[in-house]
Amino acid sequence: MYLDLHNLIKIELINEPQNIRRFYRHTVGLGVFETSLLSDDEVDIKITFVDKLKLGSSIELMHSQAAYDDESFYKITPLGRKICLSFENFEPPCKIVCEIGTKPIELLEILDQLTQYIALKKKAVFIHSAAVFSNGRGILFPGWSAAGKTAILLKLLNEGAQYMSNDSTILKEDGTMLAYPVSLDLNEYYHKELLEVLPNRGKNMFSRRERALGTAMTFLGMVLRKMPEDLVKRIGNELYRIGPELGKRCIVPYLTLYPQGKIRMSSNLDIVFLLARSGIDKIEISKIDAKFAASKIAPCLSYETAYHLRGLYHMFRFAYPNKRNELVENAERISEEIMGKSFEGKQLYYVKLPIPYHFDELFTRLAEYL
Repeated sequence: MYLDLHNLIKIELINEPQNIRRFYRHTVGLGVFETSLLSDDEVDIKITFVDKLKLGSSIELMHSQAAYDDESFYKITPLGRKICLSFENFEPPCKIVCEIGTKPIELLEILDQLTQYIALKKKAVFIHSAAVFSNGRGILFPGWSAAGKTAILLKLLNEGAQYMSNDSTILKEDGTMLAYPVSLDLNEYYHKELLEVLPNRGKNMFSRRERALGTAMTFLGMVLRKMPEDLVKRIGNELYRIGPELGKRCIVPYLTLYPQGKIRMSSNLDIVFLLARSGIDKIEISKIDAKFAASKIAPCLSYETAYHLRGLYHMFRFAYPNKRNELVENAERISEEIMGKSFEGKQLYYVKLPIPYHFDELFTRLAEYL
């Protein structure tokens, strides 16, 4: 099995178990092929699954989650499975060896970030964002989690936009956006927007409890509009704090929302709305330049990789004092340079959002620029 991301990054999986195959077929929405047609020099990442990794006598166990020897680093999963990779370079083919029994999400945590580093070598960057093609223009919505990307995406899909991505978009240095469709991870209070996009199939995606909670959240939003601003802020901040406890999340398969042929696979980038939560009283939208936009997004991307591959690299630098990975160490600067060039000449806006804010008001404000 192999994955081909827009002929930009090619990943080969060898001896992969069924759960890994199912995961990538149902979670990632492009370039999944059962038989590899690639030669070794075309593969960027090669992942081999084995029953058990053989560890050398020089192995050093740091704690229950990691180990290293003279050549390789080992990520140890909570169930004791090992994932072996080298930090020294990511020259193709970059090799990963996994023990069978590794959960798909545990491999994905490393593979996602390794893919991002490979993309940097090819003058492209993965941006945490939603993206659509609407009225002949490619529109990108970068932002932190809970900034409103999913709500905007569902609203625009309902108004006839073509889907490109909902969590991460590939942006090339020349200003080309590439789709990266994955299954949609929804909170319950998105059920109204989802039903508008999928009137026939959306009803059964949420339980009765989940739909009731979504309705309650919508009603609460209407009540908040009539309250004094200081009270709205206090209530909103409390809801934001306990948000993860409000209920379950719903995973919507990408093919349910956007069947084959309904995805816009590539587009020129025309408009960027950088979404940011803030302590302001009302929504503010201002024009920004390419350098400012890139400088705001690059540290966010760096932060999001800190907990997995990049974090492990810096945590275990002492183990390989004579080996360095310039790509990992300079990823933030390289990302900023790529985005700076791709943003040149585009319409760029900085959208500052209060906590809480009303989606209807945000859509109305964005419509002024679309």
